[in-house]
Amino acid sequence: MKNIDKFPMMILALIFGWLLSLPMNGPVLVAYSLYKKVDLGNLSLFFICVHALSLLIIPFINSEKLKAAQLLFLEMLMLSLLNFTLIWIDIKFWYIALGLMAFISADIVIKFGYYYTKVTSFVDRIKYISMTIVIGNIFYYIVSVLSLYLRTDSLVIFTTTPLLINIVLIGIKFSKDKEYFKINISINKPIPHIFILMMCNLTFGIFINCGFMSMVIYPHYEQFWNLHLYLETILYIIALMIMYFIGDKVQRILPLVLCVVFIFAAFLSFMIFESTIQGYILIELFIQFAYAFVNVFLWTLLGDVASIYGREFHVFGIILASNVISIFAGSILGAKLISIDSSYKVLTGVFSLIILFLVINIIPWINERLHKDIKEENISKKKSGGTEFVEEKSCQLKEKDIVYGINLGEIPNVKLLTPREMEVIVLLLKGYTNKTITEELFISENTLKVHNRNIYKKLQVKNRKELFQLTLSSKEKANTP
Repeated sequence: MKNIDKFPMMILALIFGWLLSLPMNGPVLVAYSLYKKVDLGNLSLFFICVHALSLLIIPFINSEKLKAAQLLFLEMLMLSLLNFTLIWIDIKFWYIALGLMAFISADIVIKFGYYYTKVTSFVDRIKYISMTIVIGNIFYYIVSVLSLYLRTDSLVIFTTTPLLINIVLIGIKFSKDKEYFKINISINKPIPHIFILMMCNLTFGIFINCGFMSMVIYPHYEQFWNLHLYLETILYIIALMIMYFIGDKVQRILPLVLCVVFIFAAFLSFMIFESTIQGYILIELFIQFAYAFVNVFLWTLLGDVASIYGREFHVFGIILASNVISIFAGSILGAKLISIDSSYKVLTGVFSLIILFLVINIIPWINERLHKDIKEENISKKKSGGTEFVEEKSCQLKEKDIVYGINLGEIPNVKLLTPREMEVIVLLLKGYTNKTITEELFISENTLKVHNRNIYKKLQVKNRKELFQLTLSSKEKANTP
């Protein structure tokens, strides 16, 4: 994964860290509510609701020819300024500020979901998104610890740090490569509506249980809150690192299956164990592993579906909206269950098990449909004489591969190329036109131009003619005794 573009990873990671730390009921919002002696829980729910609505709306109003770089820079700047204003404005104006922040952050997440899809391949997405979420949670962990020591105003200012870093990163990237930010939504094939509906149902069913766990289980163990502050993030990061190291060796569906198992184990333990430290640690482990695995699965699936069907904005917007809405619904339903009956532990467990049972029945269908579409793409590519699109094991071309008698490993600096760039250079060496390459790899012409420019830069050539000359000279040198 070392040769893959890390720019989308850093932007997404810092946005994730900011979302977790402040608007989505993060430690900053909790600290501020204690400082002002007011309940700011409704503010978090308001942000989540507007964020979900924005995720649904944005794909239908975004232009494919949008000047993404300038707009992203302005959006990140606006987000930073709004974050700063929270210190000085009255609580009643927080709704306006958080509403704007919810819309802007949704647009940024969708756009960088698009870039994430473009720079990753089928075999490296689990590792890529695992590390992205790890970085985001490291920032969240730092903020959680600082919330114990810093003044609330200083804490709010500190949460602007990832947004300011993103402004700098976007500015540097734009100065080096203006073409990078151009957005060209691909339309590879019609998206089956029933498939998207099932994915939304699957996402909703899993994440509504996550909302239950937050609202129902954690209050029961509030005496261990100080331990929770440290333990939750550590366990979560451990789970993500496990997925990072095994991500390219396991089937796509494994994180989801493990998530369902851990959710079931968490609620079962909650119904059995009393409020003991041992029971809490066990339940915390199950919860954090479930959270980690489901988030890795969701973002990996989003990248896969967007790669197969195109329409990246719609895929990310609709399914992520389902994700956010389910957390909102889980929080509301969890609070209702607690208020209805003193036996809420049993009610919550039963309700969650019913949802999990429905989810389990969706998983095989989703898995079968996704593999069917992947197989159809591979068959189509083979018939047309092209390279395979995606498959369970790595289909990426390596530097040792031979194209028309040319060993790619003989080309100087070829190891600097990413897996996607390796695919491009093979087609370039086969003499394919730019139009044919875009059709073969399901990418836009602008994306191909970016790949070509990166290939030429890394191999220190100016154009395709020099690339052929470099390749032939490398072959001659290799054959010279």
